[in-house]
Amino acid sequence: YRVRVKDISANCATDTGTKAIINSFSGTPSQPGTITGPVNPTIGSTVTYSIDTVAGASSYTWTVPTGWNITSGQNTKSISVVVGSTGGTITVKANNNSGCSSAARSLDVNKLPAKPIIDPANSNIVGNTITYCQGTVATPLRADSSVSGAMIRWYTGTDSTSASNAGAIDTGSVGPIPSTAVGNTQTMYWVSQTVNGEEGIKAMIIVKINPSPSQPNAIVGNTVVLAGSSQIYSVNAVPGAASYTWTLPSGWSGTSTTNSITATVGTLGGTIKVKANIGNCSSQEQTLTVNIKPSSPDITSNTGISGNMIMYCQGATPNPLTAVGISGSTLKWYDSDGTTVLAGAPTPSTEFVQIKTYYVSQIVNGVESDKAAINVRVNSAPSQPNPIQGDTLVTKGSSKTYRVSAVPGATSYTWTLPNGWTGASTTNSITVVADSVGGVITVKANSTNCSSPIQTLTVRVNTNNDADGDGIPDSEEKGGGSTPKDSD
Repeated sequence: YRVRVKDISANCATDTGTKAIINSFSGTPSQPGTITGPVNPTIGSTVTYSIDTVAGASSYTWTVPTGWNITSGQNTKSISVVVGSTGGTITVKANNNSGCSSAARSLDVNKLPAKPIIDPANSNIVGNTITYCQGTVATPLRADSSVSGAMIRWYTGTDSTSASNAGAIDTGSVGPIPSTAVGNTQTMYWVSQTVNGEEGIKAMIIVKINPSPSQPNAIVGNTVVLAGSSQIYSVNAVPGAASYTWTLPSGWSGTSTTNSITATVGTLGGTIKVKANIGNCSSQEQTLTVNIKPSSPDITSNTGISGNMIMYCQGATPNPLTAVGISGSTLKWYDSDGTTVLAGAPTPSTEFVQIKTYYVSQIVNGVESDKAAINVRVNSAPSQPNPIQGDTLVTKGSSKTYRVSAVPGATSYTWTLPNGWTGASTTNSITVVADSVGGVITVKANSTNCSSPIQTLTVRVNTNNDADGDGIPDSEEKGGGSTPKDSD
């Protein structure tokens, strides 16, 4: 446009000022219409995005997400793009020759739902890794949706792409249960959430299975033991095991980290346990049930027992054997072979000279004690001495000798005299001094605490004088007992 200044007062039009050129502007271009093109293109593919022509626009400015590449069409209404690995927003503005640009039009592309939340309640999880020992019981994997109404899908694979190709193995917040059967393994699980039909980016959970040792073989050691005794228990070495964990019954003592343990037995039985360890992983426990052996029953209540020996003389009247067990126990009697069970406490026989052993045990809570031995010895008794030889009529104060024939096997003799008589002997003869009263002289033969039946002799004391001291009253002698002695 050309501008001219007019002098009004002169009522004329004259050029009195500077001429100026005023350019004409067309204004700001309109915002482009909808961008046409795929919203979820495949990563790495080449795709086209375009808009309709904007009136008055002389060029167009496009932007694409980071990692995407415009290969052609920049400044035009249509572009070709190589899709990158991340989502984002494509924008386009219309420009005119006056240097004005429209408002941008945008299109979200590959903006997938966010990864689901890996539930911290997953067992043994640290970061995104869960570790189990081989053979232990695993729990289901868990993930939570970050968007209401989203569907959770689970996959396995070495990476997200291979997992998708393999297809989902489970759905829902509570996912698959990992297998722990094989040690030294690692499995990658992937979990995604789908919102409005669009599946989002997958989160990864790594499940590692560390090896566990094999269960130890049977525990070797005594299963019936005495309280207070020292016992050794062991298992064969488990391949790969670095240590062993032993558990003993209550009241027992002993520690070990090897495949053998020396234990001091308590007062109660129970179960011995052992497991082999590798790192933080342990085998299944091996167990052994042990019982406390009761002490042998008490046999000191037997009549005449010394130690464990009872002695009888042949033909003597024996007593039944006895034993005392602890409260609640049951006594068990055995014959001399130690295996033949008797119906009850036996009564030994004294008919024959012999030594015979009987055995007795006690059973407590089904556990039998060691057997206590009772030895019964029957000694032979000497024969009754033959009749006592010696005077049967004596005077007070006279000295007389009495004797019996030696008894075979006798080691001593026991004599008894009438009251008031004096004399002592352990042989088969005795010299005595008579008192004023007669009575019975007895003698028995002895051997090894046994005595024969008693032999007796009745003697009388004559109250008449016996001047010559021959035990015959003077009244019964010729010569009245004068010296020399008269014969009867």
